[in-house]
Amino acid sequence: MEQGLPNAGMEAAALTPDQRHRFAAALEQYLDADKPGQGVYGLLSRAADAAIYDQVRGWGCQPHPPEAAPGMIHVLIPPEDMRKLLALADISEQQAIAYLVVHLPRAVRNYVLKLPMHRPGSLYERAKQHFPCVAADRSKG
Repeated sequence: MEQGLPNAGMEAAALTPDQRHRFAAALEQYLDADKPGQGVYGLLSRAADAAIYDQVRGWGCQPHPPEAAPGMIHVLIPPEDMRKLLALADISEQQAIAYLVVHLPRAVRNYVLKLPMHRPGSLYERAKQHFPCVAADRSKG
């Protein structure tokens, strides 16, 4: 397998622009889900179970959130959910992990930034419980 080759992970991680677009759209849809155990709140619940809640919550309030560790991705996104994301984007798990290390924190941040404009009031109120930076005034973002 490629794992023993130098830079094999970097080569496998390269996504085409089309793959990046499909995966970014799939990730946004994944975080936006509002079903028990899914979406950004499912992510936060799994983060709490793994004692990394504050770090993940911090992504939503930091203008430039730090990268996630690859192990965090495996904790935050269950295997079944990962398989669905991989299928939607038609990419490998290696490619997904390499992408998510950088882009999952940014996607959580983007979710929080869009709250006042694109989410119903109930989700907005729920978000304020997890993300202290969510503006009290819905017109702010």
